[in-house]
Amino acid sequence: MGWVARWYTRRGETGRASHYSCYVDITTPPRMSEGLIELVDLDLDVALTWEGEMVVLDEDEFAEHSVSLGYPPSVIDHALRACEEVQRRVISRAAPFGGEHARLAEEWATSGPKQPDHG
Repeated sequence: MGWVARWYTRRGETGRASHYSCYVDITTPPRMSEGLIELVDLDLDVALTWEGEMVVLDEDEFAEHSVSLGYPPSVIDHALRACEEVQRRVISRAAPFGGEHARLAEEWATSGPKQPDHG
């Protein structure tokens, strides 16, 4: 599946963090190429509000771009299946949407990022 998620540890005053605790972009499946991760945002987004409501965003943009940009049927099918899968995971709180991010964020905040050991 293709998606990229970001979590916010506290509500922001502006931007996405002011509305959502979790924001997931539906994308093409990521590919590694020459040390880079490549993917394409496919417009659809799944978000979890600070109040706990799951919402799907930009369905109209996805429909419009599917026609105007000529998304192939396989890309449309992939995007819709990925969106449904993310929704199921968010609703059921399946990993990684079960709170693991909060524990990791707390570890990061208290001890800082782990630095690689280069010997």
